[in-house]
Amino acid sequence: MKKRVFGLLAMVALLFCSCEIKEKIVFDKDMSGKYTTTIDMSPMMKLANENMPPSPEKESKVMDTLIVFSEMLEAYKDSIATLSIEEQQKIKRLKGFSLGMQMNESKGIFVMDISKEFQDFDQLATMADDMAEVMNVAKGQSGAGQGAPPQMDDMLKTDRVTYTFENNIFRRVDLAVVEAESEEEIEEVEEEEEDPMMAGMMQQFEDMLKGSYMTIEYTFPKKVESVSFEDAKISKDGKTVIVKADWKTLMDNDELLKDLRITLKE
Repeated sequence: MKKRVFGLLAMVALLFCSCEIKEKIVFDKDMSGKYTTTIDMSPMMKLANENMPPSPEKESKVMDTLIVFSEMLEAYKDSIATLSIEEQQKIKRLKGFSLGMQMNESKGIFVMDISKEFQDFDQLATMADDMAEVMNVAKGQSGAGQGAPPQMDDMLKTDRVTYTFENNIFRRVDLAVVEAESEEEIEEVEEEEEDPMMAGMMQQFEDMLKGSYMTIEYTFPKKVESVSFEDAKISKDGKTVIVKADWKTLMDNDELLKDLRITLKE
């Protein structure tokens, strides 16, 4: 049992400490704009190289590619038309996205950029759901699940996040955290934290978790009046908000980004 618990904690630590994520949104005056997520999994790739002996039979994977999905959908529209309605709907969710991937296994480099320009705010509200389809393509391109580190498949999953904008208040809501808040789950976590063995193990991972970050950067057409995240930084022109937190802090307090609120000036 102790070995299973230690293995679980080690996996959780590896997932978080081996990944840098940056979410960036730039809004225009009408609240249209551009969404970008950058995921840097280079630390994970380097760690995998250190712990896996080199294989002479396996060729080191190198990739530097950009996929513009609107162009791809147009090029293969006849083939797509032969698919089931359900499959067509999934594929059409890729429209407007671009996926850039840089990978060099031998050098321990793996960086992915996903972006999309949205014409109205409603398109941003469903961005996380649409991103899931982009991630499926990324898995196929990167080889996750086909000899790549198993943690890579877990990293290429989208957070269940939604966005709202009403009465000059922008909100980023983490649905997974909201839905997970039940009395039973909270009690279970408290019981686990009281276990001295588990507390000791978590102490060993703290330094690793403090070394990687989640960064959120939002630029608005109006100046920012207030931000719910206490340590958020606001640019000199008052229009850009930057929220940066290490994974240790976010794991200790999932309330920090559960419901990020940014109030704009009139």
